[in-house]
Amino acid sequence: MAVWSTNGAGGTAVMDIVKLCLCIVGMALLALGTEQQQGVLLSHALPAGFRRMLQCMGAFIVLQGMLQLGLWHGWPLGLVYFSGQTSVAAGAVYLMLIAARGRRSRARSRHCAPRTFRI
Repeated sequence: MAVWSTNGAGGTAVMDIVKLCLCIVGMALLALGTEQQQGVLLSHALPAGFRRMLQCMGAFIVLQGMLQLGLWHGWPLGLVYFSGQTSVAAGAVYLMLIAARGRRSRARSRHCAPRTFRI
């Protein structure tokens, strides 16, 4: 029941987590909408129309999170929450991209490295 208790701003902690997840999904879609990240994650660029759709969906989801925070907490405090949540979301997506790039480079080096056997 502690999760459903109200936080200091008059909202529930669960709703704040849901809105943070919205920001993370929106930021991830915005990141996936760039050619550079598509090259890292997918090894090829997606068609321009699909990239534009990912960018629009990401922007819509992030703006939806801002709207919900503004209506839930009031606009002054909601925008402060939104600023913090977008910073956390951008950091989380950035760390996921770093992890994906490291995992991909390790897999590539494992498959492409010449194998030497010593007897």
